[in-house]
Amino acid sequence: MNLDLLLTMQNEDFRKTFGVRLKNLRKQKRWSQKELAAKVDIRFQQLNKYESGLNLPPAEMLIKPLYH
Repeated sequence: MNLDLLLTMQNEDFRKTFGVRLKNLRKQKRWSQKELAAKVDIRFQQLNKYESGLNLPPAEMLIKPLYH
């Protein structure tokens, strides 16, 4: 297996794991996707992509709730 393929697979695993964790945390707070998306100033469709493991949010978005 070449290094690029290995890194791609690890990145995909990380995105999926992050998405599952994000969704679980949101549900613990009993927030809808629309509610959480509004809190971090994104569209709920983008939040859905994060939770599905399709995308990762930028780092500054991860710390934004800490300052509100």
